[in-house]
Amino acid sequence: MKSRIFTAPLTLAVALCLSLALHAQTPGSSLLTVNIPFSFVAGQTTLPAGHYSVSHFPGSDWILLRNDDGRSITMLPIMASSAPKSQSGSSKLVFNRYGEIYFLAQVWTADNQVRECFRSSAERVLVRRSMKPTEVAVVEHKQ
Repeated sequence: MKSRIFTAPLTLAVALCLSLALHAQTPGSSLLTVNIPFSFVAGQTTLPAGHYSVSHFPGSDWILLRNDDGRSITMLPIMASSAPKSQSGSSKLVFNRYGEIYFLAQVWTADNQVRECFRSSAERVLVRRSMKPTEVAVVEHKQ
């Protein structure tokens, strides 16, 4: 009886790990590639300047940022997608800049979807201090 109690959670944990590993190897749909000329904060992670690809896993509320050398990879939860208020026609990342610190705020895609990023705890502190951000857009790098 005791072995069944321990076996069920262990089996569930192993199945979950295998599922996550397979999902991580499945490529998401690529949204855009950008060359970001400054370091920035995405979620709780500070990433260096560089060339990044942005992917979305269909059916999920996550985006994946990966730089070309593969050293900087992060996954971000996003809020629901919405249509932009104005048609920009270009894919881009929008950052909130406070002084010299940039925070990823939005992902605009060619299919006219805007994916809003959650504010990090560091950005929320700046907002509570009544600091006003400047929006900075980095347009997709066409190859």
